[in-house]
Amino acid sequence: MQKRSHVKGDRRHHRRALVASFAAAAGLLVASCGSGNSSKPTETTEKSTTESTSASNTGDSTVADGGADFIKNTFAKDAAHLGGGLKIEIGAAMLLSTSQAYYGQEALKGMELAAAEIKAAGGPEFTFTTKDLAVSTTAGADGAREWGEKGKIHMALASGFFGTGSMIPLIDQYKILTIDPGGGTSTVFQGKPYAWGGRAITPDDSLAGVVEYLKTAMPAAKRWAITGYDIGALTKGTIAVLQSLADSVGAEIVGQALVPLPSAGTADYPKAIDQLRSMKPDVIFNWVWGSDPAAFMKAYALSGMTAPVIGPDFGATTVDVAGSAFDGYMFAYDYFDAVNTQNPWAKHFVDAFRTKHGTDPDYYPANYYEDVYIFWEIVQRTLAAGGDVTNGADLQKAMLENLTFPSLYGTGDVTGSIAFDATSHSLAFRPMGLFVLKDGKPQPLAYFNIGGKDFKLP
Repeated sequence: MQKRSHVKGDRRHHRRALVASFAAAAGLLVASCGSGNSSKPTETTEKSTTESTSASNTGDSTVADGGADFIKNTFAKDAAHLGGGLKIEIGAAMLLSTSQAYYGQEALKGMELAAAEIKAAGGPEFTFTTKDLAVSTTAGADGAREWGEKGKIHMALASGFFGTGSMIPLIDQYKILTIDPGGGTSTVFQGKPYAWGGRAITPDDSLAGVVEYLKTAMPAAKRWAITGYDIGALTKGTIAVLQSLADSVGAEIVGQALVPLPSAGTADYPKAIDQLRSMKPDVIFNWVWGSDPAAFMKAYALSGMTAPVIGPDFGATTVDVAGSAFDGYMFAYDYFDAVNTQNPWAKHFVDAFRTKHGTDPDYYPANYYEDVYIFWEIVQRTLAAGGDVTNGADLQKAMLENLTFPSLYGTGDVTGSIAFDATSHSLAFRPMGLFVLKDGKPQPLAYFNIGGKDFKLP
């Protein structure tokens, strides 16, 4: 497997500074893991603020109506080691209350759909014991400690960068194999025992693909400006990545107009836009999340500027915030495009999700659905090797046998694929794309992988 490349001077050399900056920005970043929209109505339930167990629904009509054969043929090839009859409890640390409850609830939809399909295909009965990260800054650690002390949970799904890192010492102590498909490892929590990132690092991992697109489709765009949140060393690290890429194509970073974190006050986008205007940029990189891309574009539309804006996030529920001002906004990350699926498993997932919930899934249910299937493959490998599925060390050993797994993302005859890096525990291979909004709908401009590999135009 190919190792992740790193720009000299960033990431590992600034680890302590990054952790400090990360902690300061924790509230924002936990929320932004979900392509958040703070205006999204909160759907709270009694179980939102307490630990609860969610069982798979074996009566799901999406499993019975034609999807079961596809799942069996794709994922249940070793009948002797499917894990049928086993009941396996998975921990789930996610946002389940406050204005961010939408994202945890959407993740659970993906997880429960996967669990129902897996059980119907002859696999184990996966259930989910949730912990609401929104309750407190220690909720992630509290959940991992409770799971470890009870000794019943040996796999978990996390969010918010492993509860902004609070879970990591505990999942190591209790050997709970944990994947975070909502935030990933970030640049801060790489290489931690039993902690694996289930999505690309945003925006860093997408920048090489974006620059390749600019070189191909906009070769005269050589003046690049930066705006977005000032998150201290985290932002400096991302700027260093972009500076190296600019140097490689003869472009110039002409200036920065950073804004405070939302938790530090309302962002003054008109002031930042005035600063950007003085830089005369050809392209603007805007590193904000949640509903802020829409808020920025609404203000930018009044400026008279025409430089394209490229961000790291898009939430469909934020289109109404900006209206037509959102058109032309470009974004790049591992966005799940439910309209333009690229492999049969992704199409199956979208069809099943629509049938069950009446809406298109975004990347949150897609990622968590995908990672429940990764856990099933790990269980099958463990059983085939004569290992113990109640032993986290055996589970991680089975994972390390082959760090490439089927994926909803990317092209393939049946599935796409992703791969983890054995050293960083981040993704080494993750299909991504650059998209532009037209009439409020994302349209693909380019597809690529981490580091700009496999770049292609639609």
